Amino acid sequence: MARLMRTLSLPLLIAVAGVAIVLYQWISPRPLWLDEEMIALNLRDRSFTGLGGRLWLDQSAPLGWLALQRLALLVAGSSEVALRAIPAFFGVGTVLAAFFVGRRWLGPAGCATLVLLCSFGQWISFHALELKPYSADTFWALCLPALAVTAASASSPQAWRRGLAIWAAAAAIGHWFSLGALLVLPACFAVLTMSVRHNPDRVRLLATGFSVVVASFALHYFVAIRHAMGSASLQQYWQFAFPPSDAGITGSLRWLYSQLAPFAAKPGGTPQAVPFWIAAAAGFAFAPASARLLGFASALVVLSGFALAGLRLVPLYERLSLWFLPAAYLGIALFADRGVWLLREKPPKRSSMHLAAAGLVVVMVALLCADIVDRGIHDLRVGRPRDSNRGTDDRTALTWLMQQRHPGDILITTQHAQPAIWWYGGVPISGGGHQFPDGGGIFIAEHRGSRRECRGRGLETAIDKRHRIQVYLGFADTPPGFDDLLLWELTKLGTVTDLRHFAGASRGAVIDPAVAGGSNLFWEDAGKDTGNLLKGCIAVERARTW
Repeated sequence: MARLMRTLSLPLLIAVAGVAIVLYQWISPRPLWLDEEMIALNLRDRSFTGLGGRLWLDQSAPLGWLALQRLALLVAGSSEVALRAIPAFFGVGTVLAAFFVGRRWLGPAGCATLVLLCSFGQWISFHALELKPYSADTFWALCLPALAVTAASASSPQAWRRGLAIWAAAAAIGHWFSLGALLVLPACFAVLTMSVRHNPDRVRLLATGFSVVVASFALHYFVAIRHAMGSASLQQYWQFAFPPSDAGITGSLRWLYSQLAPFAAKPGGTPQAVPFWIAAAAGFAFAPASARLLGFASALVVLSGFALAGLRLVPLYERLSLWFLPAAYLGIALFADRGVWLLREKPPKRSSMHLAAAGLVVVMVALLCADIVDRGIHDLRVGRPRDSNRGTDDRTALTWLMQQRHPGDILITTQHAQPAIWWYGGVPISGGGHQFPDGGGIFIAEHRGSRRECRGRGLETAIDKRHRIQVYLGFADTPPGFDDLLLWELTKLGTVTDLRHFAGASRGAVIDPAVAGGSNLFWEDAGKDTGNLLKGCIAVERARTW
């Protein structure tokens, strides 16, 4: 027992630290950002049955995850802590899964490496606290192949049947909460098929298990997945994350090769692409005998990620590729174990080449892990301020603006700042999202290059001058100088009576047509010379959902 505790002490301490990082971020919540607000609006304004159809605002997520999130919202409220409880749960689960996978198949060095990377890797840690199913992806995509390997390597028929039943149940449930659980199924099928060994009883049981999983997926596809897959706007948006449609086999392979470095950087967490992929590939290829099947399964998972992108089925892009990042980290962990094994091996005549190879492996893994962990810790300390998220603070800014509201006030914002208004301003979007419950209209402001393009849509014709005007600028989706031009044009309609800057790019203002005397309030970073304003004009139209 004492020896076991000594062996597990370092991986266990790392796992505790990884869990603490997730919980710390969870109880110190940052404001929601655009993508989170858009999924939160669907959770708030749709019923449980409505979550199965095509979601508003081009959003998509597994139906079980959506239902679980809506339940959390109804039970615990709409705070960031409540909304991110499910992502935090799966984030903790990913760290613990890495620990138990490492404990089952890896040596102390490999286990520590796997848990370290899954705990401190910059992007796996960052996305663990987003109101998105990314943490569920990493959890299920790590667990399901491990369960398949457990079943396939069972030492007795009873253990094989029990392992298959556990895997089939987990796989049938997992894809309702995670796209990653669905995408690792081909690798799991391949591993389990290898364990049949022409045994008719095993073939029948395996076919039954596969049938259960496929039937569960078919139901999920019919009620939810098909709507996302059939979305023309989603398909068009993610075209950049696929090989060119006319690339052919050679061009597609060349494109996939070009994605190795971007993947290593994000979500992998290091710009050292060559050591990253050498370590992962060597870990898969030279895994110890006790973990050879796990290495094979993990290699298949990584290859699946690139193959699905090559077939133009699943985008290969940053956060969307998180589901197979733990498998790549597992390859690095296996490589670490191989290095330690080489150092400890005692051949009849230990050569200098043998020692050099062992030292090279250990140093490569150590430097790679140090870089990934250092970047992860730095991002945790510096890159995730509590008062903003990706350069905006919609929460504080909209809280202030809502406190300034008078019934009927008009609000002007930009296209991608609308979800912040709808979420933090309490605007239902089932009716189109074009006005507040008090009747005040919401307008989108856009820049146009010439006055002719704004004819009939200018501020002076579209805005009712009997009401005050509020302005909110958050998500940056306008050209430089737009905010100055908008405020300058609005001063022709009234006086800027209040103006605030918030963290990042968030800013708000109040313009009152009933107040005389002109305006001397401008953005802190505005140019003094109005002649240097952005050329063109401001066109406005009613806010709208999509």
